[in-house]
Amino acid sequence: MDAESDAPSLPETVSPRKPAGRGTPRRGGASGGRSRAVGGDDALLSLKEQCAAARAAERAAEDKSRHLAAQLARTEEAAKRILTRTDASARGGVAQRLLDAERDLAAAQAELAELRSQWARTKRVAGERKRQAADLQQRLDAALAAQRHLALQLGRMQAGGGRWSLGGAAGSAVARAQVPVGQPAVGEEPNADAEAQADADARRFALQQEELVTAQEQQRRLHATVQQQAAVMERQATELAALREQLAQRGGGRESAPHPSAPRPGHGLPHAGAMQLGITRPHGCTDDSEAGAAASAAGSASLRLRYLESRSALERSTHSNGKLLRQLDGARREVQALRLKVRQQQQAAELQAGGALPVTGTWQYGGPSTTSWDEAGSTPGSAPDSARQAPQPASSPPATVVLQLRQQLAAAEHQAARLEIELDAAQAKLAVYEQQAQQEAYQAQQPLTFLTADVGAATAMTHVLTGTEVNTLLQFELGQAPLAELARGGGGALVQLHRCAGGSGGVDYETLASAQVPLGGLLAAPQGPAAAAPRQRCPLYRGNQVVGSLWYSLAARGAPC
Repeated sequence: MDAESDAPSLPETVSPRKPAGRGTPRRGGASGGRSRAVGGDDALLSLKEQCAAARAAERAAEDKSRHLAAQLARTEEAAKRILTRTDASARGGVAQRLLDAERDLAAAQAELAELRSQWARTKRVAGERKRQAADLQQRLDAALAAQRHLALQLGRMQAGGGRWSLGGAAGSAVARAQVPVGQPAVGEEPNADAEAQADADARRFALQQEELVTAQEQQRRLHATVQQQAAVMERQATELAALREQLAQRGGGRESAPHPSAPRPGHGLPHAGAMQLGITRPHGCTDDSEAGAAASAAGSASLRLRYLESRSALERSTHSNGKLLRQLDGARREVQALRLKVRQQQQAAELQAGGALPVTGTWQYGGPSTTSWDEAGSTPGSAPDSARQAPQPASSPPATVVLQLRQQLAAAEHQAARLEIELDAAQAKLAVYEQQAQQEAYQAQQPLTFLTADVGAATAMTHVLTGTEVNTLLQFELGQAPLAELARGGGGALVQLHRCAGGSGGVDYETLASAQVPLGGLLAAPQGPAAAAPRQRCPLYRGNQVVGSLWYSLAARGAPC
């Protein structure tokens, strides 16, 4: 029925109605029904075929998915077995190496996070110290400004002259105290000479205070210059460390090998003779083949040139620093002389203020005049005999005012000195924190050392070593003048053991110890290699303190004719 309803319907052929009784059948309606039944059967068959094909494809997809799931499970199980194997056959496998690499990566990430947190904490503390130093610097500047203001105020008050006063009876008393007896007072016509002298004293005192501030500013500039020179030395040390790394990469021999610049046997030497100095094994050191690698000829010459340049730069810096320090000492002596002169002027003013004060004049204290006395001692408009009264003393003597100002000035100087001490302490703490941060940034390494020997104008040095173990040979060529000096017994070799401060990233050279090796007995020594000569001993000094012993042997070799 459904098929018949879905099939397209054909139009029926309508025949004309015939009269009854004829019995003619209507064929058009029967043929249309048969065509509709055939079309419905074909659609049903096609739908059944499509359904069967879909079911077959579904079964194939399910089978394929089951096979893939089983294969994935077998692969995961095999991977787990490989990763969990601990026998000898699993060592060195790809899975094991991958697992070790992942573990190393996790440990490195954790260490990196810890180092970053430490660096952040150190940087935060350093920033706080810098902020405190800036705050202390501002407080110091404010205190110095207040000190200059008080000193200028004191100078003006001591100058007097009626043009400026502290106000009231204090300023009038100071002005009258500086006026000699017989001269007009403040209330009368001023003396031209006294006023000019007071102006000159005030200007001189203000100039002295300006010079004091200028000397302090010059001291700060000198300190900044010293810091810049320290930065230059740090850059030179960094370059030396880079050169040391290049020499270590080129190395392939022992440190006890002869120096490339040493004269070869049979080689003609200039002048009258040649001297060979062998310095072997300082006290407490052993021969170690891993102490350092010998560089090539070009690298050794470059290292020697760099050392000599650094040494000359250090000497120039030391000379410049000494000159700056001498200038600073001179400025400090000038400041002390100026302070002594100001103190003497203050004492003279106090002595003048402590003398007999004239009665004539007007006394003021914080307001208009209260009582005015003439030369006869009577008030204006009063009877000369009946209403005459005794003169009233000043309510505040000038010596007290001067003492108060001196106390204020002393307090300001004390505060400025305290702030300078606090600023120096803060800068020292800041330097310590920065050094700790640098030490945390670089890993701890063995110290890098090298040995130098100076004989007259000649300098010889060893290669850069790792550690303090030294066993090497140094040679020199001497002429007629050094030989004559050796004959007189006044010659010697200065042997110094240096260390690069801070490991490979050191900021400067540090001399660990030094020894003076006498060369007077070198002329009488038998000719031959230095190692065959008898060993001798001399003390090693650090400053004035003996820190060890140096064992050495000397040998001489004359020039062939």
